[in-house]
Amino acid sequence: MDYLKELKIQYIKSKKKNPLQGQVQEPGELVKIFKDLEKEDKEKVVSVHFNARMKINCFEVLSIGGVDLAFVSPREVFKGVLLTNSTGMILLHNHPSGDPAPSDNDLKMIKLVQKTAKLLDTDFIDFIIIGDDGKFWSWRFEEK
Repeated sequence: MDYLKELKIQYIKSKKKNPLQGQVQEPGELVKIFKDLEKEDKEKVVSVHFNARMKINCFEVLSIGGVDLAFVSPREVFKGVLLTNSTGMILLHNHPSGDPAPSDNDLKMIKLVQKTAKLLDTDFIDFIIIGDDGKFWSWRFEEK
């Protein structure tokens, strides 16, 4: 007999202190929280999900790629945002080269995520690239 599968989502509170609590006012705050991305030898893409008051709901690692590329589909980007009832998100990733300047692939990804966010009525707040020594690039502040 075939059974129908039920999707069940459950938040489990961690007993660890959460440095992500509170509102995020500027990209530098997230860069400090995710400073360990500087040390990664592969590109890692992280999504940080927000509620309507710009408080962080959660974060998730979306992809771990190679030294100069990490592929993430828009489907994966927004799956967590929708499942956590978040109203917006920020994507962060590192450049193992240490140079936070966006690549052509980064700029293509920004456009694709922008279009998808609009269709899903979700705020695409920022796309942050983390380089070495606390350097970063923010789409929100550099390109808009």
